[in-house]
Amino acid sequence: MNLVRRVIGIGGRDRGNNEEVVSQTNQDDALCLMHLRKLFMELLHSPEPLTIKEQEIKLYQMLPLFCKVFSQAKPSTITERFGDACQFAAHVSRLMANEIKRRAANRSKETASKAIMEFLREDSVEQTTSGWNLLNTLNILAAGERPVVECMVAASLPSNMVKCLYLFYELPQQHARGTKTSEELREEISIVQKLYSQVLIKLCNHTATARELVHTDELSLLFTAISCSCPLRNIEWRSCVSEILMTLTRHGLEKEVIEYIHGKLPLVVLLPCFTVYFG
Repeated sequence: MNLVRRVIGIGGRDRGNNEEVVSQTNQDDALCLMHLRKLFMELLHSPEPLTIKEQEIKLYQMLPLFCKVFSQAKPSTITERFGDACQFAAHVSRLMANEIKRRAANRSKETASKAIMEFLREDSVEQTTSGWNLLNTLNILAAGERPVVECMVAASLPSNMVKCLYLFYELPQQHARGTKTSEELREEISIVQKLYSQVLIKLCNHTATARELVHTDELSLLFTAISCSCPLRNIEWRSCVSEILMTLTRHGLEKEVIEYIHGKLPLVVLLPCFTVYFG
């Protein structure tokens, strides 16, 4: 009987400890969410006009809070718990689009791809403007409900990410740098590649993305990317393009998109694509 009491006592303490941990986690999340709402309201309703740089700094401050609260949450709870999720998604998507444009402007493909990848890597030296946090935030939002995703699409996120995807074909060979080996650097890039692909594939599950790629004429870039040459070291990016195109064919083949493919893309472009898929 004493043994039974001791076992029950230990089990009771364990359950009590677990409940305390869960309660503390919920309290932490509630505080983070409250702070996130406060920061976003300050951004939207600033008493003084904010410069673009000031707006971006405020957004970067929100990203760790958002990831902490919603990284394990169900997609439907994002809008339930954060009423400004759609506006937040639009601001964050424009931020990513702007960061890509800045690093790609007036640079060679190789230099631009290197600059963007440095920004996106988890241990980026740009600590206050973490591209890794930004990419993680977009990944969470892209799994959200349709209104959230449509705000991301309206901010031209898919087309800008597709342009950047094409640039990644030109990523330079990785060499040992500082305390990191070339293998470690390649592994970091592989992690970014997987997360980057996830974001685009989630977006392509919605017809709005296909329409946006048609309107911006970037859908043709995906077909070019699947059929053009790619250095062996960057071949995983071609796999990403292939998966994106297959996702678009499953979810985005509306009449407008089909007409674009038939009218815009010559057979000489389409044939290599079908060879990649079915050859």
